[in-house]
Amino acid sequence: MITESMVYWVLKLDDICKALVIVGMCSAALALCTLIAWGVNAAENDVKLARSAKKICSKSTVVALACLTILTFIPKTKQMAMIKVIPAIANSEIAGEMSKDAKELYKMGVDAIKEQLTSKDVKK
Repeated sequence: MITESMVYWVLKLDDICKALVIVGMCSAALALCTLIAWGVNAAENDVKLARSAKKICSKSTVVALACLTILTFIPKTKQMAMIKVIPAIANSEIAGEMSKDAKELYKMGVDAIKEQLTSKDVKK
């Protein structure tokens, strides 16, 4: 059964992905800036600033990679809707009944076509 809460979160998946992209890009930019600062401070022998830049760079790199990893596995809104809806439709009783009716209609159609073809052959 699909609840209101489930519908809400399915619809918010795209917004969550956008937020992760923004956080990941900001973290990557911060990592790049602190990497440059780390290199400059290391070249100038400023060990204290180089260490703090290195810590910030490594932490922001981890955050950026975590965002990228999470983005890889979060489905989009349409994908999640299919994940939830298709099994519900396929496993419903109505779909089973429709399948039986469809088979019956197919057989009736084939029989009607066969009758038309044989009656045309007989007329010739």
